[in-house]
Amino acid sequence: MTPTFDRTTQRKFALAAAVFVLALGAGMVPLRAWLERDGSNVELRESTLPAGERGPLSVPPWPEELARRLFPIDEASVFDPLCGFRHGPNLKLTQFAAGHEPEVFLRVTNSLGLREDEEPIQPRPRLRVLVTGDSHTDGVCTNPETFANVLEAALRARATGRAADSGTRFDPGWIEVLNAGKGGYSFCNYYGVLARFLELDLAPDVFVVAIYGGNDFEETLNPHYVVHGGQRPEGKSLYLPQLRGAKRLHKGALAQGLLAAKYFSIQPSQKEIAVSSALEWFERILELARSRGIEVIAVYIPPWFDAAPTLLRDAMGKVMVNLELEPAALASSNEIADSAIDRLRARGIEVLDLRPRFGAAGEAAYLRADLHISLLGQRLVAEALEQRLAERAILALQPPPAAGH
Repeated sequence: MTPTFDRTTQRKFALAAAVFVLALGAGMVPLRAWLERDGSNVELRESTLPAGERGPLSVPPWPEELARRLFPIDEASVFDPLCGFRHGPNLKLTQFAAGHEPEVFLRVTNSLGLREDEEPIQPRPRLRVLVTGDSHTDGVCTNPETFANVLEAALRARATGRAADSGTRFDPGWIEVLNAGKGGYSFCNYYGVLARFLELDLAPDVFVVAIYGGNDFEETLNPHYVVHGGQRPEGKSLYLPQLRGAKRLHKGALAQGLLAAKYFSIQPSQKEIAVSSALEWFERILELARSRGIEVIAVYIPPWFDAAPTLLRDAMGKVMVNLELEPAALASSNEIADSAIDRLRARGIEVLDLRPRFGAAGEAAYLRADLHISLLGQRLVAEALEQRLAERAILALQPPPAAGH
């Protein structure tokens, strides 16, 4: 019997075939078509919390066996003793993303596994910004479209304009923004990113941590219980039939916030533990950063149902019914965000709360198909950071002080 395909499927394969041929012609390897990967597989994977592990455990460095059970290390990722895991080096992968133009595009990493087309600048630039976060920072887009790279272009343009006004010279190599985001990352991984770059002798001047409110806090619980011991209260095992039904309707909705909302609705005591765990990792980040004179900035990206509650319309209601999730349960993300942001600021960590920006943009800030932030959403994050780092970009026009001064 000859299989039949709808037009959407035909388009996916046609686009993938075109990219595949071009990639082979350019000699780009390794290459793999990720037609159905939308980032949801990372967030929806079953818990691999090791049974019987008891704290306290001092990490990182992460034992490799533990990291492979705890983090979503797939064939395109590699174990890292500090980050836990990261992108593999020198990848060129094709990915399908409905809503992106074109729908099939190349995801590229450099030799360090960064979402960058180029290697870090040598000698050291006058301003280096290191960015980390989860799949929203990693980006469902090409490297130049991620907010880290949009930010780099904006800071360079700002410095170029100031140099032209003052009749001075500006070299683009004086400003660099590196994207160390990775789908599946949470707070323990964010600490590991900074530790790794210090070990690589690529210390940044500014370290930006992008927090995604839809799942970052829930995902910090497994590492928390591994480090501190005790048993994490059950979650998915209590509502697997509901989860399976909801997953068939919209996998992205679960991955990008509803799964965490469901968990916190049945285990409300874990909200405080998740916030406390996030603060614990941030305190370690801050201690490490201050020892090297690095500025730390946190950015809060709201989940789609907070900023654009009408995005899924009818589908959302069906997903909620299948998941047996009351609308009031969605308030947990703002409750957790308010608590975490207040406590981070009380510890001297600057937080850019992007809820107003994303709320004003509404549905356009997210991809309808998988609910990651859209290209507009990437630009919103970049614009907020550009405003915050504008003075840093202008200072890059000044030569560094001579040695010994």
